[in-house]
Amino acid sequence: MSIRRFLFLTITFVFGGCASIVSKSTYPISITSKPNKTEITVVNRKGDMVYHGTTPALVLLKSGQSFFKRAEYEVQFQKQGYQSKKEPIKFRLDPWYFGNILFGGAIGMLIIDPASGAMYRLKTPFVIAELEELSASKSDQKVIKVYLLNEISESWKHQLIPIN
Repeated sequence: MSIRRFLFLTITFVFGGCASIVSKSTYPISITSKPNKTEITVVNRKGDMVYHGTTPALVLLKSGQSFFKRAEYEVQFQKQGYQSKKEPIKFRLDPWYFGNILFGGAIGMLIIDPASGAMYRLKTPFVIAELEELSASKSDQKVIKVYLLNEISESWKHQLIPIN
């Protein structure tokens, strides 16, 4: 092994976190819905809007929210005539984070990976929501009509019952 290669590997393992080397701190998430062209809003754990658009969408999200705190997001789906829906996006601890015990050392385990968010990995790379149509719209509601006696046809009059 050459000296340059040895120095590169040594610097990488001493000054880099294992998850930072092998994994990443931002992930693309595919968001789709049925029906298509549904309005979506992605909010973080604090309720701050991170993304707004329509489906289908590819959204790039950070895996860490702050030092030693994984990110959590919620996708809100809205479309006129359909029931609104919310779906979570969660991250989990990346198994490569524990590689710091062997390769990254304390700097990688306690500073680099937690600060960059690379210690967390996306649980699912896609979100699919199927929205339900609203069952009672104004056009579906039944209406009671009141008629005057002289507005009713003669063929209906024999079915009338007097009310006192």
